[in-house]
Amino acid sequence: MLGVVLAGGVAACGARSAPSEAGILLAEPGRRVELAGLIADTPMNGENIVRRRVSDADHSTVFLVRIADREQPHRHTRYDLSVVVVEGVGVLWLDGAELEMGPGDSAHIPVGVAHYFVNTGERPASALGIFSPAFVGPDSEPLAVR
Repeated sequence: MLGVVLAGGVAACGARSAPSEAGILLAEPGRRVELAGLIADTPMNGENIVRRRVSDADHSTVFLVRIADREQPHRHTRYDLSVVVVEGVGVLWLDGAELEMGPGDSAHIPVGVAHYFVNTGERPASALGIFSPAFVGPDSEPLAVR
């Protein structure tokens, strides 16, 4: 069973905390991963999107996803997806609605719902993407930009 523990979020003054300051981590039985270190160990290397598989359980899989610019609009045909932003800022377009997101913000994207993320910051945005059921292969269906 995978347990995700998040600490941090919005500071009292309204400014968003950086992961290293907020102590954001991923925890599961017998394992603790500091996300600041995981992000540092997952360079962009000039790519727009970098994905890194972090954890597998019977019914879900966790990826670290880093986005320099934007995703193409798409939907998933097999997986529900929950996303937790851990670094950076951007806009999640979710079934036509615009949702501003930053560290500590989360969204649940049911199977079949059109979505994409646009980074609005100066540095890559990083998020945990939790796929359910467990990830067995890509299922992304591209969509036309509206």
